[in-house]
Amino acid sequence: MKSITSWTFGVFISFTLCFKDTHCQSGAPVTLLVYQRATLFEKAVSCENAQFTRTFPSESTIAMCRKHKCAIKEGFLEKFEFEDNDLVLKSAKYTDWGTYECACNGISTFVKWNVVVALNVSAQELDNITLVCFAKDAKDVTWFHNGRKILQSWINGSTYIGEVFRNRVSLEEGAFKDGTLSLTLCDVRRKDAGLYECFFNGETAEGYPNAQMLHVNDNPPSPVGHKADFTKEIISAFIFFLLALTIVVLCVKLNKANRQSTSKTSRSAESVRNPSENVHMLPVSVDESQSAQTVAQPVQESENYPKSSSTQPF
Repeated sequence: MKSITSWTFGVFISFTLCFKDTHCQSGAPVTLLVYQRATLFEKAVSCENAQFTRTFPSESTIAMCRKHKCAIKEGFLEKFEFEDNDLVLKSAKYTDWGTYECACNGISTFVKWNVVVALNVSAQELDNITLVCFAKDAKDVTWFHNGRKILQSWINGSTYIGEVFRNRVSLEEGAFKDGTLSLTLCDVRRKDAGLYECFFNGETAEGYPNAQMLHVNDNPPSPVGHKADFTKEIISAFIFFLLALTIVVLCVKLNKANRQSTSKTSRSAESVRNPSENVHMLPVSVDESQSAQTVAQPVQESENYPKSSSTQPF
């Protein structure tokens, strides 16, 4: 059982033939960025006999598998490789756009690639940004975000907007008249980052520029918030200074108390070693001193006086 699905993407119209139980699975036509690594065909090695070919704009065989043993052909060794059973393009170049075919046991699957050079655009969260796109004689315009349609508008005024971007995306007034198909995105969110593409006239033509890569940066702090943070830092520094000063004062007082205690302890120890030094002499008055000297000195008899005799006269 097989089904045929028609896809339109970029300047190509893709006719993808999907066969049930095929090992060469391919998704919708994709847009690759220059230097991007991408899987060309999934589960390629699991096919017993397979051939991988670039069919447009030129035809050449890329790789072949025989009894599950696969090899890259000469001339494509630097461009392709097999990884985890997938055929992988190492680094997309601008000339790698085109149609590729996987023939697995006689059943073919096709995939189309469009390689673009995207402009880098930056925005802050909650900002409004305009992604520019211009075209001549446009009857409609379609914008994609990471391969998903987010807006399609027609010259008659009809407009489709994806649910995720509803009330946040719009075109300029008189867009088709002026050829300005630019997309204005309001209240930018982090999940809005990614690849944006612009097509017109049934998605068969590319707007200029066709692809832009949006980078969303964190919202910078407001001046009020910055001032508040600065004030908090000043207060914290002042509190830290007071705390440090208090600690220093306490340390000085503690050291002084320790020195006084040590001095008293030293004097007490010295007194124990020399007890005589603790004896205090009482003051003596001059009269008492003289009296003491008088008492202490013996009475001497004068030579001018006759000595008493113990002999009694008869």
